[in-house]
Amino acid sequence: MKRLLGRKGRWTLAGAAIAAIVLGYAFVGIENGRLKLVDRTGFREDEEISRTVERNQGGQIVKSTETTKIQSGKTLWDFLSLLGVPLALAVLGFWLQQLQQKQANEAAARERKQAEEAAKLQQKQAEETAERERKQADEAAKEEALQAYSDRISTLLIDRNIIAIAVRQNKAADDLPNNPSVEPITDEQKELINAAKDVIQARTLSILRRLEKDSTRKTNVIRFLAETEIVSELKLGLSGTNLSGTDLSRTNLSGINLRYTDLSYAKLYYANLSNANLFNANLLGAHLLGADFSGADIHAVNLKDADLLTADLSFGNLGPANLSNTNLSGAIILKTDLSEAQYLTQEQLEGEYPPYLYKIKLPPHITIDPNRDCKEISQVLKDRYPERFKTLEEAQKYIDSL
Repeated sequence: MKRLLGRKGRWTLAGAAIAAIVLGYAFVGIENGRLKLVDRTGFREDEEISRTVERNQGGQIVKSTETTKIQSGKTLWDFLSLLGVPLALAVLGFWLQQLQQKQANEAAARERKQAEEAAKLQQKQAEETAERERKQADEAAKEEALQAYSDRISTLLIDRNIIAIAVRQNKAADDLPNNPSVEPITDEQKELINAAKDVIQARTLSILRRLEKDSTRKTNVIRFLAETEIVSELKLGLSGTNLSGTDLSRTNLSGINLRYTDLSYAKLYYANLSNANLFNANLLGAHLLGADFSGADIHAVNLKDADLLTADLSFGNLGPANLSNTNLSGAIILKTDLSEAQYLTQEQLEGEYPPYLYKIKLPPHITIDPNRDCKEISQVLKDRYPERFKTLEEAQKYIDSL
């Protein structure tokens, strides 16, 4: 019953009803109130009888002639030709209906696809706009935080005259043993210096954590500390901070505490890191052209893939530092302990532009004279540090005193 109520079932019922009506009309008729079989199909032969009557002058029939004319029945082809036109029209109408339906479906599908693509594009644009606004807001917040940091530190330094007091403290510490007349700072000033140093260090570590992935602004923070002499005079410590990717070229970081600091891929061209504490720091892939590490604690530092071209490693104790693929070309290695250096090869100490070696300690597997460049080292020092060594004799005197 359900099948009959379906679309195909309705067409079947309609076809059966039409067939019954056609057959009933063709073979059933009513005569004298009774049903009677008739033949309206036209397939049987038809007889047409005509009668001709001749009359005399008196009007009497003198001759009667009957003529029977037989008309052949309709053939199957005649019937088919009769149905051909409406059938063709029906088929054509059905085909046109199907074609129209197909076109309508395709148009609907295109519109649906276009609507979906438009919705996706709109959503993508909305997401991009939201992401752009989020980044702009984040940039603005970072810039505001950086400005607030520098303003507060500057105010602290100026209002309390911190740097001037720190300079006096450092000078007194250096001169007091040889010059008793040097007046040390008061206990109150010492407390002020320590408190200011703690505040500056806390704020600096906080801002660096907030700017962890922003190498440009991290660079600005460190340069600010160097330019205000906070690094050199207050001996501020940045141990364990993330300074990867920063550009601190030509920055004075002498004496800074950078233990365990991440300086991977940082740019430190000609930076002053003399006497700095770089114990176990990460300088992977760092750019250290001409950097001054003289007297620095570079024990166990990671210098893998770092570029130390013409750098100064004098008086350094590298311990088990990683020197894998480190470029040491033209570096000054004066009175430096390389005996425990990891992955150091003889090829790194030779070549067309080898480092300058004098009074160094080498690992057992390297067979180079540790005093190989004793004759050239004084000239190298004079050329590299003309302000310290005015003449070659001064440089040689310095070498002889080691």
